[in-house]
Amino acid sequence: MADVVRKATSGVSYLIGLQVVTRATSFVLNVLVARMMIPEHFGVTAVQFHLVLTAVLYLSREGLRRACVRSDISSSSYSLASTINMSWLGLAVGCPLFFVISRLFTDSNNIPGRDFSVLLIGAAAILELATEPVFVLWQQSLMFGERAFVEMAAVITRALSTHLFLMFGFGIQSFGFAQLFHSIVLAIGYFGYTFVLIRKPNALPIHSMKELLPKRSAGFESTQSKLLLEFEIQTFWKFLLAEGEKMVLMMTKGLGDQASFGLVTNLGSIVARFIFQPVEEMSNTVFTKLTQNNNDRSVAVTLLATLVKLNVIIGLFFTCFGPNFSFTLLHILYTSTWSTTDAPSLLSFYCVYVLLMAVNGITEAFVHGVASTSQLRTFNKLLVVCSIIYLAVILLVVDRWGSFGLVFANCVNMSMRIAQSSYFISDFVKNAAKLSSFLPNIPTCIAFVVSGAVTRVSSSFLERGTLVQTACHVLVGAVCCVLTIVVISFDREFVRASRDVFRKSKSS
Repeated sequence: MADVVRKATSGVSYLIGLQVVTRATSFVLNVLVARMMIPEHFGVTAVQFHLVLTAVLYLSREGLRRACVRSDISSSSYSLASTINMSWLGLAVGCPLFFVISRLFTDSNNIPGRDFSVLLIGAAAILELATEPVFVLWQQSLMFGERAFVEMAAVITRALSTHLFLMFGFGIQSFGFAQLFHSIVLAIGYFGYTFVLIRKPNALPIHSMKELLPKRSAGFESTQSKLLLEFEIQTFWKFLLAEGEKMVLMMTKGLGDQASFGLVTNLGSIVARFIFQPVEEMSNTVFTKLTQNNNDRSVAVTLLATLVKLNVIIGLFFTCFGPNFSFTLLHILYTSTWSTTDAPSLLSFYCVYVLLMAVNGITEAFVHGVASTSQLRTFNKLLVVCSIIYLAVILLVVDRWGSFGLVFANCVNMSMRIAQSSYFISDFVKNAAKLSSFLPNIPTCIAFVVSGAVTRVSSSFLERGTLVQTACHVLVGAVCCVLTIVVISFDREFVRASRDVFRKSKSS
């Protein structure tokens, strides 16, 4: 199982590295795109188009992916065939789901090209769902690096094509065409490289492209089907928890509010897409494989403790430094059009949410990777309670606090889910690890508190002043950041554990 960890961490290193390069490139282009659009149109793309795409993809495939990862395709050809069969259900669900969603998200503002863009996004989503059998096969084979390269090409294609279409005057239709191009590149990459690999001996558990087609004789494994049902219920409630605020925002607020919230959430969630998402995807697969053998439970616990601690430290950087540089960041990237609004204050509040998001992602990945069917059923029931409380909080605060209320509701939501996962983890871990192994040590915490206080004072006196004062404020932040990293490096045990997790791959 040490090979599983090494191979997976090698893959996640590729995922993180390429995510950084990819997202950095697309981020620069997206900033240019935001500068080219009026806020109202940006609100449509950031909230409404995002909801349509996310609803179709997430509800169609998320539960399937988690169920398919839990199967052992190496045990028999029947298990492999039934897993591939199940992966095709995403396409079967996605087509009618898009039809329903496209009818729900109608255009009440009569924006030119909006409805056609929704059709393009739907076509892109359906094409992307057709690649799920290859995705599952690669995920089971721990081909994270190869997946990262394909996704990098697709994301960069989408960012470049969005910018080019906007330059040529296609308006918001640019986002629909760009998403379609993204899916085309993704499909070519997945199926094309799989076609190349099957010609190499033992490169993949399949030997021809025909094996990726569904087989009536294979059907579905009963255990896998039960897991799928639990994961699908969980997926639905998690979608409401993750995207409920955008649906409420779209129904209760105008395009201007949608634009501000969309800008901040897109900017604030960059770290989630850069680091947290690939780590969570790797962890879900690795935790499953490690805990299939009870002898490797201690390895899984050690890995979990290291990743939780790492995510907490990353989240603390955003919580302690982010609020004190929100205005500067927005002013540099988006000019005074955005920095003079309430967006800087909203982004500051969102930085607190990033910390909670970091902890929740890795703890839920562990639960999804190791929980039994009955435990998942209990988890889903609690998730329903969280969803009801979350939606109730949104309805109570959105009228009074607007976008700030939505971020607050998200913080409540994440806190409840962390508590829920932590209860399961504490029962699983028992005496295998101490609580301190999951949290930064005292010197690290002190360093973050001091850095946050110093940069807060600097922000009060320097941030909104002259160019020289702003530069001095950034310099103060940089010095505090470096000193904090130095303090973290003195935690020898954590540094050693992190090196074992992320650098052992070099020897494999």
